[in-house]
Amino acid sequence: MNIDLKPYQEKAVGQLIDTTVKLFEHEGPGEVLVFQAPTGSGKTVMIAKFIEGLIKELPQQDLCFVWMSIGKGDLHLQSKHSLE
Repeated sequence: MNIDLKPYQEKAVGQLIDTTVKLFEHEGPGEVLVFQAPTGSGKTVMIAKFIEGLIKELPQQDLCFVWMSIGKGDLHLQSKHSLE
């Protein structure tokens, strides 16, 4: 993905990747990782970079990503186009 993230976005993506890797290493009950960010902060781009980074960080893991979008309209299509 050829998009440059802003410093706060890079930091958030790095923290997401680090936390996810730690959760994969955690022995015990499943954990939940929640990503929240304000409207207009670039969540779609950050999550796309997170997915890309996590795949690189954990090449031995068999990963599956499910993208869900709430609300009315074509928000899911907007997200799809942004990811493409």
